[in-house]
Amino acid sequence: MNPGMNLETPSILMESADVEATYQAFVTNGIKANPVMDLGFMKVFNFCDEEENYFAVREVIKEGDYHGKSTRNLYRHQRQWKRSG
Repeated sequence: MNPGMNLETPSILMESADVEATYQAFVTNGIKANPVMDLGFMKVFNFCDEEENYFAVREVIKEGDYHGKSTRNLYRHQRQWKRSG
């Protein structure tokens, strides 16, 4: 992790269908980003802008794209977050 990056609650949580490719695109374009973390039920990475504001990108799985228990858990968590947000 980048010790200079603000790791407080993210200002914006974005979603990506391919979080690994999104991470690579950010790094390729010079954006300071922490590595992708696999939390077991989703993958996520964070990055900051030039003013050290913190943002996060999480993986999103479409409802029909089940590939096992961890993906089903991810979709269940996504539904819960949408209801609570």
